[in-house]
Amino acid sequence: MSNKRFVDNGKILTTAGLSSGIDGTLYLVSKIRGKGFAQQVALNMEYNWQPDLRYARANLADKYLRRMINRRLRFEVPNQVSVKVLSTQGTTDQWKAEWELQANSSLSEIRNFLEGKLQELGKWSRASGQKSASEWKFTGDNGEKWSGNLNVARVEGQQNLFRVTLEISKRLA
Repeated sequence: MSNKRFVDNGKILTTAGLSSGIDGTLYLVSKIRGKGFAQQVALNMEYNWQPDLRYARANLADKYLRRMINRRLRFEVPNQVSVKVLSTQGTTDQWKAEWELQANSSLSEIRNFLEGKLQELGKWSRASGQKSASEWKFTGDNGEKWSGNLNVARVEGQQNLFRVTLEISKRLA
């Protein structure tokens, strides 16, 4: 379940990570001692406990990008010297990530490499009928349709410095 911070089956309580572990613990405290007591524990911890919040990290749209890059939100391109994450933000329905990378490779080598990575994901394919080769489409885990755009550009005035932008969004029916 990618949309749950913790799961209680009545016998075992499991959580998805650090802050969701706190949420799961406060949930358990509320079951044993009451919601007011759990709220007081959260206040004493200076923790903003919101038991009705539907936020679950695994449900965000970047789950489709994380399959392409490593745990540090980076990827390796040919002859790469360095990579810096400039921005990564979005919601469950859209995501935009930007990197600045230095590499002793050409613009087309980097673009071709990254497009190959998208194709390796299996469900990604070039959007048919599009003018730009950097427009993509894929099917999400639950059958929903997504579109994406990969842009690789040289940073003006910099020989081996590139900006990579990858945007995805769920398509409306």
